[in-house]
Amino acid sequence: MATGIGLALLVVEQSLPLGVLAVAFIVAPHLVGASKTDSFETPVPKALTLDSVVMIFVISLVFRIILSGAAGSLHSRVQQMGWSYSTTLQISESHLSPSFRAVERQPRG
Repeated sequence: MATGIGLALLVVEQSLPLGVLAVAFIVAPHLVGASKTDSFETPVPKALTLDSVVMIFVISLVFRIILSGAAGSLHSRVQQMGWSYSTTLQISESHLSPSFRAVERQPRG
């Protein structure tokens, strides 16, 4: 929740004090950490837990293989057809904050 608030503050407001507050919201959960449990005992049998972990891993692996194959196939078809596409994100200058525009226009040296 705190991370979401911090990210929202960074996106919505462009002032220095709120930017510092946003960074504090983002960093706070990492400094505090999760609550500690007294015990890791569970009524679920260990064999069932292991089976679940293995099945999740296998399903994720199969899904990633299928998705990668489909993406590769689509990419090769697009190249064969002679289409060109850009994978770069283009942002119009009107969406940039004034400070970013000033930094962007400085000559490199």
